[in-house]
Formats: sequence, structure tokens, C-alpha cells
Amino acid sequence: MSNMEIRKTMSPILGTHLKQLRTTKGLKLAEVSNRSGLTPQIISLYERALRIPSTEAVSKLAKVYDVEVRDLIQIRELTVVDTVELLGDDAPPSLKNERNMIVHARSSSGSIIRDEQADYVLKESDTPQWIVDGTPLSEEELKDAQDYIRSIRIMREMRKDK
Repeated sequence: MSNMEIRKTMSPILGTHLKQLRTTKGLKLAEVSNRSGLTPQIISLYERALRIPSTEAVSKLAKVYDVEVRDLIQIRELTVVDTVELLGDDAPPSLKNERNMIVHARSSSGSIIRDEQADYVLKESDTPQWIVDGTPLSEEELKDAQDYIRSIRIMREMRKDK
């Protein structure tokens, strides 16, 4: 698979979110470029899911869009994981390595992330508390789960539109 074919099959989670942030704020690519120090061309590549931005670029964009850096980094991580799942064996080694680090970090911290080796089951107890593998979720984990679900919904909607 060529580099261009790989880029065409990258997950659109982050790109869609970035474009939505920009259009919601009423900004043009040139304005985002001026405020972030990134070129309009690279911002366009990010929005079209033809390239995954570095964490540094994500940080710059978060400041321009006045959103939490942590939130955009989490969406970036979901994009990396989803891209590797979409590409399978054809995923670039650098993305596979990053995906493995993300999954390991998330599983160590107890956060939820899709992983074919894990069996995450959410169930509601008698009290309004969510449980995963017998352990109640923290507020932070609940937020991570909500972000993940939002990303999946975005992906499903995009696949319906095609």
C-alpha cells in the first residue's frame, strides 16, 4: 500500500472535529494559520484526515479554538488507535507503536479505549454508578468513555454519509 493510499484510509475522527471547531468559531484556514503558526495547507491536511497532527500541533490548535488541550489530545489518541484498526497490517510501524503506547497507558490508568485484546463491559449497578471489570469508574474515566462514544458516533455518521 502506498503512502497516499494509507493517508486516504486514516480515521477521520480528529479531522472532522478540527474542521467543526474551526467552522463553529467562524474562522478561515488563514486565520487559524496566523494564530497557530501552522500553514493553511497542513491544517487542511489535518481536517481532511490526510495527516495526523503531532501533539505539539494539536496543542497549538487547542489554543486557537479555546478548547482543552487534553481533550484534543484524547481525540488524537482515538484517531491513532482507530487508524491502526482500519489499516491493520498496512498501518505504518510508527502508528502501530504509538497505538500500543496509548493502549498501554490507558489500560494502566484504568481509562477506556477500544482494544481487541480487552473485553470492556459497561453495566449499571443498583446505584447510579458505572462499573467496568468490577471497579467503579471515576469522573475522569466517565468523561473518557463519553468522549470515546462521541467519536464512535461521529465515525458512524460519516460512514453513513458515504
